[in-house]
Amino acid sequence: MSRNAPIMRNVDIALASIFVIVLLLAPSLAGQIGATYFVSKKGSDSNPGTIGSPWLTIQHAANSVSAGATVDVFGGVYNESVNFPASGTASAPITFQSYPGQTAVIDGTGLSVTGTQGLINIVGRRSYITINGFEIRHYTTSNENDVPTGVWIAGSGTGVKILNNRVHHITTRSEANGNAFGISVYGTSKTPITQLVISGNEVYDLRTGNSESVDVDGNVTHFKITNNLVHDNDNIGIDAIGYEGVGPVGYDEAMYGEISGNTIYNISGITNPGEGYGYDADGLYCDGCAYVTVERNVIMQTDYGIETTSENQVCQSNGTEWSGPNNTGTAARGKFPCYGRYVTVRNNLFYNSNACGNSIGGYAPASKNGGHSNGGGSSYHDVFVNNTLYNNATQPGNDSEGGSTGEFQIQYQVGNAQGNIYENNVVYAGAYNTWIFSYVPFSLTYPAPPATLNWNLYNSAAGYVEGTSIWWGNVSSYTSS
Repeated sequence: MSRNAPIMRNVDIALASIFVIVLLLAPSLAGQIGATYFVSKKGSDSNPGTIGSPWLTIQHAANSVSAGATVDVFGGVYNESVNFPASGTASAPITFQSYPGQTAVIDGTGLSVTGTQGLINIVGRRSYITINGFEIRHYTTSNENDVPTGVWIAGSGTGVKILNNRVHHITTRSEANGNAFGISVYGTSKTPITQLVISGNEVYDLRTGNSESVDVDGNVTHFKITNNLVHDNDNIGIDAIGYEGVGPVGYDEAMYGEISGNTIYNISGITNPGEGYGYDADGLYCDGCAYVTVERNVIMQTDYGIETTSENQVCQSNGTEWSGPNNTGTAARGKFPCYGRYVTVRNNLFYNSNACGNSIGGYAPASKNGGHSNGGGSSYHDVFVNNTLYNNATQPGNDSEGGSTGEFQIQYQVGNAQGNIYENNVVYAGAYNTWIFSYVPFSLTYPAPPATLNWNLYNSAAGYVEGTSIWWGNVSSYTSS
């Protein structure tokens, strides 16, 4: 027995040693929950990242932290494009933020762009990452095949938040054929990007070419774009997009979203060669989105206040990519138009738009062969209610620029099966404007309306109208008081 005693003591020592090692490793095993690290222009990436010995680069911090960590970045200019290789969890997100009371600037001056690349890149299967309080600026390229982006999110994931950042001077120098984004989100997988929040950001002074200031595209679901300030850009302000081939067929539609509380102004394509130097940039746009609520936004001095439609035509006869609910059935390959579907536009203010206040319908007829981006899409069961439209369609324009249409515009493929509703809106049309403008003859969109319909409604300046009730498709009623 005595001979075994040293063995037992050795076992006790070994167990005690393992216990100490486990204690030492506990922070790593816990995923850095509650840990705060620091980045400073006076730091070094060989430091431990403490407040007294901070890291030098944001990228090194992103490479070093895991779920539960917060990284405070001291004020200064950080000339880098940052990629985030790790995810947080619902209870332990990864947070990168400017140090309280200071602003960290992520600046792209002199950096190259390869493909679509952001100054912030959250790409792949990434979840629960928060980017808060940065200035993100000065990123450009002259190569039309490369796309500079302020914040670039692509792939799949849950719970990413882009909060309270200033994104500006993201540009393409090849605007005729190039693209650039302020904040762009591409859901590229059958697994969606979901529970995304883009809130409190200012996005301005962009030259986007054919692209958008802020967009969600492809398989992005249950998103919120709220309380942002978007202004002085040369193409679309906020866009929710489907049917562009970003996501797999049947998973290629931004849906179940909220776009609310945003202020958007000075959005115009008139100086943009990519838009043909025309008045055709939307403040808000549903281009093939579905089940999105647009409310309590203020949209002023844009080309179009809002459009709900689709630019594409590769869908089933019911305007979806699949023949049944829940992504079942056969993938669409036919001639039918795709729709911007089940969009609710309510309690918004639209005023002083250059060309139009609100618009539905595709910008071109559907072709029998279908195809991507031929303008053959349309609007389906979209509802406009309790909005205020004041003095929109202010620019006369010309044949090349485009020009004013009306407070409300109806384009192609709006027929008696589409069920769009325009009700209880307050509309004030200026002295040289119309309050409803039909872009194409009704005979091209659905059967002739009843003989009792007041056709002067569509081509006269209406002055002040409230309590309007128009249900098209069958054009069953018109009331005003």
